[in-house]
Amino acid sequence: MSQIIKPSAASPEPPAPYSTANLGVDYNSPVFRVTSQDQTPLSPTNIAFVTLASNASPGAFVTYEVTADVSFQDSNGTDDMGGNTFGTTGGVAWPFAMPMYIYAVADLFDTEVTFMLSRVPHRTFSPINTNIAVAGNPVATTAGSFFAMDSTIDVDDFSSSSCRCIGCITMTKDATDGWEVQPLTVGDGIDQFHDSDFFMMPLNQNGATASGMSSSNGGDTIPTWSDTGIAYQVQTDGNCICAWTCNITQTTGAGTGRIRVHKPFSAAFTAAVGRGDPGVWSFFNATSLDYDTGIIRYEATDLLFVELLPCGSGVQFIDPDYFNGVSGNRNIGSIEYYYVVSKM
Repeated sequence: MSQIIKPSAASPEPPAPYSTANLGVDYNSPVFRVTSQDQTPLSPTNIAFVTLASNASPGAFVTYEVTADVSFQDSNGTDDMGGNTFGTTGGVAWPFAMPMYIYAVADLFDTEVTFMLSRVPHRTFSPINTNIAVAGNPVATTAGSFFAMDSTIDVDDFSSSSCRCIGCITMTKDATDGWEVQPLTVGDGIDQFHDSDFFMMPLNQNGATASGMSSSNGGDTIPTWSDTGIAYQVQTDGNCICAWTCNITQTTGAGTGRIRVHKPFSAAFTAAVGRGDPGVWSFFNATSLDYDTGIIRYEATDLLFVELLPCGSGVQFIDPDYFNGVSGNRNIGSIEYYYVVSKM
């Protein structure tokens, strides 16, 4: 949708830096809109304002007038976001609601602003043009990629440009990589970020082969449980809390590979660069009727998963360490706190 957007010459009360005025959102399937705060269409007589850091004059700010709604259609219509993966596994559904963050993005010349979506909330400048998708050009392959709601923009003008996360909605992805906006709640919209909410990660995503896990040896048997869940919470500063629980081993692992637990986002740092081990885990051992504990550690070659080490040991658990039946480890729980990579 075309938009009429320009720098504000004289707003009576310009918004503070990195803020907005008279902006809201609306979803009437299949159309999602960034619109006015009362959902009346924006126009030259119903103006919204956005203030962002200047690209042309570093240290200064520019207030933009927004005089037209910006919209796109989800998978219930033309599926303008279709084909983008945003750091998820292509061709595998993500049926649980995930937070999708709304960004205001200025062009490099401080002449216009537009609105985009991303899976991460903490970018301060947009991705390079090759990671900014528009309808018909699904190049958003990483969690930190952007999707521009207005397909008429020149993405080159918005490459590595000033931006700010201004709100959040939730979406799901189907097995064709089609994206659907979820019905809006009071937790959605401008100045809403779902940063106190937990979301569920589907199994078999981001490299996992079973139960949210894989093995460092691809031919191994992955242990399975009667119930497995991966919950995560994303905070606006880019930190992620990830909790993983499994109850009652059903299938004993086999082989020599190290167990890998997969996550919703790649980590930005590893212990090797001074961030330390990101979390802890515990097993309930049915033999000793006690809990075994340990730490979570990254495998340096891939930050989408972690491995589990017992306390006092430098050796990660391997597949057979997850025993089936009354004589083995039956329940496992872990919690991890890490910084999400965004600069892609």
